[in-house]
Amino acid sequence: MHRCISGRVAILYAFVLLVGFQLLYNISQRGYSTASMLLSFNSEVMGDLPSSVKQKHPQSTTTDKHRVCSSFFSVISSAYLPHEQTAKTPCAGLGHYGAVLKRQSLQMAALNSTLTIFTSWSELKLNRFENECNKSFKVLDRIFFQQFDADALLHKYNFTADQMRWIQNWYKTASHKEHVPARLADLLRIILAKENGMAYLDLDMIPVPPTTSNRSQPADLYLESPCVAVPIWAEENGALEIQNSGFCFTGRQLDHLIGRMKTLINSKGETQVYPTYTEMGPKLFLHSLQSLTRLDPTNLLFTTSNDDRGVSMVLNKAQLFDSEIYWFHLDGRFRGVNVGSDNQLGKAFDQIFDTYTPKALE
Repeated sequence: MHRCISGRVAILYAFVLLVGFQLLYNISQRGYSTASMLLSFNSEVMGDLPSSVKQKHPQSTTTDKHRVCSSFFSVISSAYLPHEQTAKTPCAGLGHYGAVLKRQSLQMAALNSTLTIFTSWSELKLNRFENECNKSFKVLDRIFFQQFDADALLHKYNFTADQMRWIQNWYKTASHKEHVPARLADLLRIILAKENGMAYLDLDMIPVPPTTSNRSQPADLYLESPCVAVPIWAEENGALEIQNSGFCFTGRQLDHLIGRMKTLINSKGETQVYPTYTEMGPKLFLHSLQSLTRLDPTNLLFTTSNDDRGVSMVLNKAQLFDSEIYWFHLDGRFRGVNVGSDNQLGKAFDQIFDTYTPKALE
């Protein structure tokens, strides 16, 4: 009798092992990555994408256990703005981002990482993006989209009913309505960073990692420990800025920033008057810098400034600072000078990234 029970246990144990190995094999064959799994863990805040717009998530050979941030993300959101309801297609709003996304995809491949674009677009808009805009956005090997619910996100992070009402009405009550999209994006990127454990990049904030380094993976420069973008404007007279265009922060650093945002919103009361568009972004980062670095040591990584509008200006700035620039912020002013077409902009990007080699960090 005893032998019979032991035999049954052995058979059951072998069956469990077989099922486990089969499950692991299926996961590896489908190419799931840590980044793709992270996106599906919170159905309350993160919605499911229609199958037509899901990108294949490249399988990574890296481990995230030693990293503060798992991968990169950006935000395209029209939540609480009039065109959330009226826009028929996202193509026009993205303008010449085809060349930008192509370059981001190339840089993500060099980093062996991915860029997730969180969006408040509806499923209909995501389908339209796939069907109507895809000619300009073909190279998305390392870039994929994920829906999020702004109301659910604010609610989860304990924004009060008054705070949510004020945020939802920012556009209606603002005297400078052109500032509101940036303010909303400044708020949402911090909460999404906390929610997903990722490093934030503006879509036009393009990482350029050292080709040689003592780090195990190129992306570790941006993901292994806290860091923040520092644009160089000049060599004197307010030369540096702390900016929210690129960052990786620990959970407690992000909690601190969310707390400061709530305090700022409360201080505005019912009027919610914001004199400058940077109050919820670069200005808040600057005022928080000492607290953030006390919480956790934070690397300051140089990037180009909005003044560097041409290819030669970008490369001259990089040379002036001993090739220690690790992001290029090639924003609308740069694109405006170089943008005759997506093809021309792509050539400008190629000139920069094929010419510049950043110095390795020790």
